[in-house]
Amino acid sequence: MAYSRLIRFRADDLEIYFGEPEIDHASELLEKLDQGILHANPIHDLNPFKLGTTLRHRKRVKEIVPLLSSLDVPIVRCIGLNYVKHRHSGKNIHREDALDYVAGYVASNDVSAQTRYEDTDCAGPLPQWNFGKGFDKFAPLGPMLVTPRLVGDASNLRLQTWVNGELRQDANTEDLLFGVKDIIAFISQGTTLQKGTVILTGTPAGVAMEMEPTPVYLRDGDVVKVEIEQLGSVENRMAFE
Repeated sequence: MAYSRLIRFRADDLEIYFGEPEIDHASELLEKLDQGILHANPIHDLNPFKLGTTLRHRKRVKEIVPLLSSLDVPIVRCIGLNYVKHRHSGKNIHREDALDYVAGYVASNDVSAQTRYEDTDCAGPLPQWNFGKGFDKFAPLGPMLVTPRLVGDASNLRLQTWVNGELRQDANTEDLLFGVKDIIAFISQGTTLQKGTVILTGTPAGVAMEMEPTPVYLRDGDVVKVEIEQLGSVENRMAFE
């Protein structure tokens, strides 16, 4: 693999590139971008799963653009009550080989429409877990992909979520009931995981429906930021339709 961290960006020449940002820590990505001093080494290709060798000439990052498009991601799989991306397709993957299929890790907001879970007027007589997670623009991904070369199986990373600056979740991926290797081995049983599949490993304690004494759900205009140690962050404003 030609990179350890990957972003997709627009350079000063207004062309779009994949490339490795020149940073030592994930927190530097947006800091340097805001200061206008972020540079990246372009990688020759526009397909994130068929990237060639790193180009020699560095470029200044004018703007970071979405890392993956709908054409890159054939399916998103969400792991519920548990509290990644694939280099190539695989089926019946053994646990010990699982990381060979991981292109990298990225922070994401596993958004849920709670009314589609429990409100019978919306969901019908039975809970609709899949429907409540499948709306347009749900599951936004962060701007940077980080490979197992840097974080291994991502089993000891701090995860935090803020809503309008208020800390709502503060946990560690070591609390996962099933880690990355176990998840890949399980869901690839009899099913081909296509190249580009995104796996959301689940959200930790602190979700609105569990808040005491009264749940505090997201409202139109709320700003949610999810940050994972070494992976960076993703921040979005809720816009109700």
